[in-house]
Amino acid sequence: EIPALATRAAIDPITLEVVRNRLDVIAAEMESALIRSAFSVVLKEGADCSCALFTVTGETMAQSIALPQHLGVLAATVKSILRDFPIATMAEGDVYIMNDPYDGGTHIPDITMVTPVLWQGRYVAVAACMAHQSDMGGMAIGSLPPDATELFQEGLVLPPVQLIHAGKFDEQIWGIILKNVRIPSHTKADFGAQIAAVRIGAERFRTLCDEYDADVVLAAIADLMDRAEQLTRARIEEIREGTYTFHDYLDNDGIVFDKKIKIQAALTVQGSSIHVDFAGTDPQVMGAANAAFSHAACAARGK
Repeated sequence: EIPALATRAAIDPITLEVVRNRLDVIAAEMESALIRSAFSVVLKEGADCSCALFTVTGETMAQSIALPQHLGVLAATVKSILRDFPIATMAEGDVYIMNDPYDGGTHIPDITMVTPVLWQGRYVAVAACMAHQSDMGGMAIGSLPPDATELFQEGLVLPPVQLIHAGKFDEQIWGIILKNVRIPSHTKADFGAQIAAVRIGAERFRTLCDEYDADVVLAAIADLMDRAEQLTRARIEEIREGTYTFHDYLDNDGIVFDKKIKIQAALTVQGSSIHVDFAGTDPQVMGAANAAFSHAACAARGK
């Protein structure tokens, strides 16, 4: 059974506020577990990761604040995984991963990990995290070659795949990943930290449903989403209507050094809506300076 968020009774304001804060705390605890359990410096010291809870349709409930840049991108990758693996086909203990930049991801080292949350046999949520792995193969250590001219030079591209089946690793997929990285022991440890994070998120959300009942929790989440939209639209309405334009340049793309790259955006404010148009931005370049849709959407929403 997949619960519908649209059908709900009124939630009293105290319960609503308690649920809101509990969701934030769950996301923060997931983040803390990932960072404390990680092995590599990029995660343990750099905190280049994000954790979040999503609805069964891929809408963000709550997200940790370690790396706000992941705000839009993590949501995009979760929806890509749910597209290829519908929530109703998932089982408790399953874990799914992906990193494809052209299917919602950022760059090759950023691995998204997802697990379903079931409560009394019902699909009630999705726990997810994104973490920058220290190496995912490719032609340079760290999988961020500045002179790359194609994605395959950056490392192993993973479409949405199931890494764990009901708590048991898929040894073939796991073996492919470990054979394509330079320090498999680091990869094992950091993947383990991500797995711990999503499992903690799932367990804490189930506990929340135990305390308040899933129907109450999901109704509160739907109410919070409505309120978030209302508040956002109210702030947008404070902006004077019209079109605002801006452009800037990157020095080069890392391959052709004597050519600047133009980035142009026009923001049109009308009522409570903003439309962002990147027309006038230079086309795709040879070097690793391109942005897929998820990158552009993340920048537009987050800045």
